[in-house]
Amino acid sequence: MARSQPVPFDGIGGDGILSGTAQFFCRERGACRGKAPGGAEDDAADDLKLNPVTFYTDGTRIAFASFNDLTGGNPDYNREIFLWTQGSGLTQITSSTGGNSGSGNAAPSISADGTRIAFHSIHNLTGSNTWHGSREIFLAELSPVVGVDADGDGMSDAWEVAHGLNPNDPADAAQDPDGDGLTNLQEFQAGTDSHNRDTDGDGIIDGEDTTPKRVDILGNTTVAPGSKAVVITHGWNSSASTWVQEMAKAICAKLGFNDPFKKVNSNDLTPMCQVNKDNNLWDVWVYDWQTDAEVSSLLHVTGEDSYKSPKDILPFAMQHGDALATKLREKNYQHIHFIAHSARAKLIDTATAYLKIDIPPPIIKIHETFLDAYDPWKEASSYGYLADWADNYVDTRSVDLFDGTKLFLKEAYNVDVTPAWYCGFRLNLVEEIKCRHSRPYRFYGLSVSTDLADTVEYKEYQGVDPIGPTVGMGYPLSVKEGRSVDDTDLKHLFPKGKTCGVSGTSCVPNYHPIPSYVDYRAAQNAEASAAKVIGAIEYIVGTGAYLYDSIKMGLAWVTNSALQRTLAAAEQVTVNGAAVTEEPSYLTVNVTTTTPVNTLRFNWSFDTAGEGLLRVFVNGHLVRQIDQRHVTPSSLVTEKIFIGDDAGPLPPGTHRITFNLDGFGASASGVELTAVEVGLTGPLLAITKAGTGTGTVTSSPAGINCGATCSAPFAVGTPVSLTATPAAGSAFAGWSGDPDCTDGSVIPDADKTCTASFSRRPDLTVTALTNPPSAIRPGSSFSVTATVKNQGLLSAGSSTLRYYLSLDGVKNNGDLLLSGSRSVFSLAAGASSTGTTTVTIPSGTALGTYVLLACADDTKVVAESDETNNCRASNTQIKINP
Repeated sequence: MARSQPVPFDGIGGDGILSGTAQFFCRERGACRGKAPGGAEDDAADDLKLNPVTFYTDGTRIAFASFNDLTGGNPDYNREIFLWTQGSGLTQITSSTGGNSGSGNAAPSISADGTRIAFHSIHNLTGSNTWHGSREIFLAELSPVVGVDADGDGMSDAWEVAHGLNPNDPADAAQDPDGDGLTNLQEFQAGTDSHNRDTDGDGIIDGEDTTPKRVDILGNTTVAPGSKAVVITHGWNSSASTWVQEMAKAICAKLGFNDPFKKVNSNDLTPMCQVNKDNNLWDVWVYDWQTDAEVSSLLHVTGEDSYKSPKDILPFAMQHGDALATKLREKNYQHIHFIAHSARAKLIDTATAYLKIDIPPPIIKIHETFLDAYDPWKEASSYGYLADWADNYVDTRSVDLFDGTKLFLKEAYNVDVTPAWYCGFRLNLVEEIKCRHSRPYRFYGLSVSTDLADTVEYKEYQGVDPIGPTVGMGYPLSVKEGRSVDDTDLKHLFPKGKTCGVSGTSCVPNYHPIPSYVDYRAAQNAEASAAKVIGAIEYIVGTGAYLYDSIKMGLAWVTNSALQRTLAAAEQVTVNGAAVTEEPSYLTVNVTTTTPVNTLRFNWSFDTAGEGLLRVFVNGHLVRQIDQRHVTPSSLVTEKIFIGDDAGPLPPGTHRITFNLDGFGASASGVELTAVEVGLTGPLLAITKAGTGTGTVTSSPAGINCGATCSAPFAVGTPVSLTATPAAGSAFAGWSGDPDCTDGSVIPDADKTCTASFSRRPDLTVTALTNPPSAIRPGSSFSVTATVKNQGLLSAGSSTLRYYLSLDGVKNNGDLLLSGSRSVFSLAAGASSTGTTTVTIPSGTALGTYVLLACADDTKVVAESDETNNCRASNTQIKINP
């Protein structure tokens, strides 16, 4: 260990301080003499000669030994080691037992980097110095001094150690380990993370972000609330200054608002109007989230880059949903009508879930309107399940292979607005998608006011995708128009799971079938192993289907006291002291599954003292972030997070999941996750077996092996191929059950049951055959003996045993049938029949070498479990000579 040089004192006092300030621990000579009760005085000068004072190189730390009770922790007046640190004062390092023990702890020396003190002691400080009186060397670990910069590179030693840098190497100030365009020095100055390219998780790397540290996504929006509200928001790769703003203005005008409108704020909740209609005070809000909805930027997470797709913005949508619920909860609305396009459906559904559970009915009623909703779970979507009523507007024209829109929702009333034409952009896929995807909100807008037809977005598609009458759908189906979401009105007349299609001047009921309800099932054979642990982490490996019963992150939740002390020193925090900034905690686990998965589930609970941000990554992609400032202390419902990709579920194999707890201006404090599991949300495919026989059924993709596993969930729309394999003595007789099962290929768009029928059948085979003569001429005869056995599970009727000459010992069309056969009468299961037959070689047989074949049931009059094992070849050959 590198040592700083001891600085000896010859006495107390003196004129040795040339500049700066000095702090005295002993004001006069007598006070510096340690005196045990009833004992003799200790001469301070002799004490200092034995125990020289040592300084950290820049003078911010002083270590020394003293008999005095300087901090209140040395009541027995033992010789203890003390440390003075600039900014935090005096600390007692050792604590010995017994009375005045002479020179017990002595000669402290601080290491060159100021993080360790070496000293010698006769005490049993660690439990290993059991021979009392033996002087041993001890080492005390210290945390770096906050604000100290040993190498003069502009970064404090404490920050460098916390971020894995060398506090004695000035060259690392210019390095950029996370490649975000900021050097370590710039990261230190900005207060960002040198190992996280996107510290605030907004999708913009720190070097390009004008506000790289986290901010409140709702800003400081305040308005005196009414009793009812409309909240409108846009979808992926868009903003609220487009059709959202125009629709909000039209709704305000419909309610009777005539004053000037406010400008829509970017990335904020903007009040557009407040109108009293029919003694109800309505607030109309526009919610803009364009930064998180942006497609052009890269999504930077855990050192991996990927372009955002609609799936990638779902964690931001959920985070905004949490925040929006928090803001609206304060307003105490009686009714809220949410209107959202595309991926923003996840936002309003998240907000609805928290509002309905945190403020249960009849306090608040919620109406959700989905405009071409996006959900990667597709037909398994549960959008609208907690709303009092929901309506969904959908255009089913197909232009994108992995499109997660065009959904008919089982928890909403569905209005199909699909026209009989394409938009006319077939040579421009992007424009075709925009045209199709915009039709639902254009349809709903015109249901509010036909004046919207004159706005820019409507005129853009007026010639190629005109919208006719809205036939009473859309805005008229809302409380603002005098309707009710109760069972007596909308809920009854337009029930969830039903649909109609707009055609001419009406909406035709039952225009499109809705898939049956589908649900989540946990993966039963998934296993997890911790791959990387950083910071304060404790976890309990799961039981049953759980990967983990518990994951605790942050010092507030760590219960191991030794780990607390270690982390407190490393993170510059106190376990039970004032709120301070804590470094992030990471747990990365490898999860191995034998079946496809598309869902991660867990419950969470934050420590109330912190301002934490929990982020979850799967294979490097952010899938969820929960901002403690905008949620209840514990999850009100189990988190259910999509973890597949655009093409469907994650395939069987090993996948990486990372849990990250970070903080805002104050401590991240702690969070506990419980019941952590993965599984698949999708229809259940079940197998039953019928008939007198037995067999197994397997599936591709994997999931069913029936056998033991006779049901499994599968992703919506992913074809499943079923293979039935009969056991010995049985035959597969065919498929029945759901009409989709008849060919063994099933499309999982609802829960389905397929039945595989197996029948018990006989199985005739030749178990013994005598060898033919080695040589014979055409036209000659010889005798042969053979045994036929029924090895099946059912009796066999009468059959015929015949013989062939074969070139290869396998029966095929080129084999030569010999004259002479034997009738085999009925055979019970397991019975055999042995007999001798005289056979004759046809006179025109070609010369050459053959083997003799004996084939049971050669005329195929017995239906057997196996029709391929009837023949047996002789062990020797027969040569046909001239």
